[in-house]
Amino acid sequence: MAQSYPLKIGVVSHPVRYDAEPAGAITRYRATGTRRYPLITYEGTDHRQIGTCRVRRRSSGDLEVQDIDAAKADFSNGSFYGAFSADDAGDASLNEVLFVVKQS
Repeated sequence: MAQSYPLKIGVVSHPVRYDAEPAGAITRYRATGTRRYPLITYEGTDHRQIGTCRVRRRSSGDLEVQDIDAAKADFSNGSFYGAFSADDAGDASLNEVLFVVKQS
């Protein structure tokens, strides 16, 4: 079985509206299992796209990163975070996956 990694909620952006009420709480995080998402690595101040990956929902409801197609092969020294955009209904859709390297 292919390696998979937990996906943590990282960044959620909301549309800015100066004449409306603030956006409500996020009620649902969405990822399309058939889509390949950009995989961006962050190490210190350096960040760049290193490949793509798929994200699926586990039976527990948590999201996980799998099917990684990237030059980097060792993902043991960091964590995966999702960058989402949210709508007014409280749905957040995944845009890209961030791999943040632990700083020593």
